[in-house]
Amino acid sequence: MKNRRKEIYKAALQKWGIENQLQMLGEESLELSLATRRLYRKGPSEETINEISGEIADTEIMIEQTKMMLEYWSVRKRVGYIKRSKIARLANRLKG
Repeated sequence: MKNRRKEIYKAALQKWGIENQLQMLGEESLELSLATRRLYRKGPSEETINEISGEIADTEIMIEQTKMMLEYWSVRKRVGYIKRSKIARLANRLKG
């Protein structure tokens, strides 16, 4: 993670605390889910693509912050391992 971004994430954590940042992760995840539903329902348009793009960005930022907050438990490494495992499982499913 870039140093400037890490500094900003640390400042956000210090200002709002772990509990609020975890709640924000849930909120941003929900907003992404709702934007996904609107994209599905309305179809791609300038409005729906802009909306989902913003929500993806917000959610990714909160995910990055959460990984940083939980680094004591090696969350970033665990996530990487689990992602590789799930991608391998998806590849096997695609083979049929």
